[in-house]
Amino acid sequence: MKTIWKLVAMLMAAILMLTALTACAGPEKKILGKWMDSSNMSGYDFQEEGIVELTYANFTVPVVNIPFTGTVKGTYSLGEDNTLTITYSIYSKSITKTYTYSIEDSALTLVEKESGDRSVYIRQADSTN
Repeated sequence: MKTIWKLVAMLMAAILMLTALTACAGPEKKILGKWMDSSNMSGYDFQEEGIVELTYANFTVPVVNIPFTGTVKGTYSLGEDNTLTITYSIYSKSITKTYTYSIEDSALTLVEKESGDRSVYIRQADSTN
């Protein structure tokens, strides 16, 4: 009987450790993947090591006021207080945007720090499966 209790205790300890490890999957892991807006026209693909691919349809590049449609790669970093900073270049113009973000279920909400504009993006299924 003692052997069974030892096995149960070891199993419970293993489950608790696994739960603790998955709970520690911080925002760095939660944000990874492809997120698109409700019209499927613009979005972000957050990748490992701070790489992000932005998809735009009918985006007007700030400062130069030139329309842009397509994808561009940039970098991102997550900071304290749920901040997300994205930096990329279009038409030789460097753009840096800082957002507060939240992830709830399959929705990523971004609120731009400078303007207060709010956008919601939906997690896309992984197409590699």
